[in-house]
Amino acid sequence: MKAIEELLDLILPTRCALCGALGAALCGSCLENFDFHERAVTRDHLIGAAATSFGAKEQRVLHAFKESGQTALVGVLAGPLVVLLSRMLENAENPLLVPVPSSRENYKKRGYMPTKLIARRLCRESGQACGLTDSLTFQRKVADQAHLNSQARRANLVGSMVSDSRVLGRQVILFDDIVTTGSTMLESARAVTMAGGKVIGFLAFAETILKTRSKS
Repeated sequence: MKAIEELLDLILPTRCALCGALGAALCGSCLENFDFHERAVTRDHLIGAAATSFGAKEQRVLHAFKESGQTALVGVLAGPLVVLLSRMLENAENPLLVPVPSSRENYKKRGYMPTKLIARRLCRESGQACGLTDSLTFQRKVADQAHLNSQARRANLVGSMVSDSRVLGRQVILFDDIVTTGSTMLESARAVTMAGGKVIGFLAFAETILKTRSKS
């Protein structure tokens, strides 16, 4: 897979998602100045971690990856999560990494599930004994979360997901690119638990700092 990505970069050279320089999805200079600062994240009863906070640069990189088809950014997004995943796996038994699903509409538009691409690379680069399954799906249509407040987000998602039996009896780590109010993680955890899995934590590339919380 890596060799194919490198070949595509040669045939179809891309531009840096931040500065626009030709040659890489994120050039060396921009990557060096990218401020990764891992953080513990708690949403309701779920405990997890994020590689960084969600700011302007993170927004541009994720937009390029998800909306502009710059899938070569997958390594940039997965890289800082490797250490976080390794820590979660230290005491885990028979664990699974389960990416949060895309809506049917977004999947049709993009042709791929961004969280699954990152999770696949993350599992491979970690070198840890961790399975990967896209067992979560939406069982009904949900509204775009972007412009909803915390209460509306939870109401929008509650009961919207279902997990298949691949999580049965497994310890599960959930993964999403961004965690904001936690509504998506909480609904994912509910669906996994209903299918017989045990959620032991979650990972996200970036955390949106809620306005009601300190940034410390």
